[in-house]
Amino acid sequence: QAMMAAITSSAALAYPYLGVLAVLQGILIATRCQSVGKILLGLRIVRTDGSQANFAQAFVIRSAVPTAIEYIPFLGFLFWIVDTCFIFRADRRCLHDLMAGTKVIKS
Repeated sequence: QAMMAAITSSAALAYPYLGVLAVLQGILIATRCQSVGKILLGLRIVRTDGSQANFAQAFVIRSAVPTAIEYIPFLGFLFWIVDTCFIFRADRRCLHDLMAGTKVIKS
């Protein structure tokens, strides 16, 4: 039980940092259409016509909706597999990109 308590308290210490990271990611996506990872890799999210994606497209539809779907038993896992496999299509757009009408480009 002591080991479990130590693990639980260690995990609880990470929550504030994860919250800050989530807020930072949301701000970056809303203002630059880039997450921390996309900035490091020189990528950004745009609409299919090349114009800047809005927050709803870049964050809500591309991230929040798929995450919510992934919490549904069985269907969530199936969605995750299909979404991931879509990267191998010719246009390299995942299912979440098709849902949001976005694509990822070199910035």
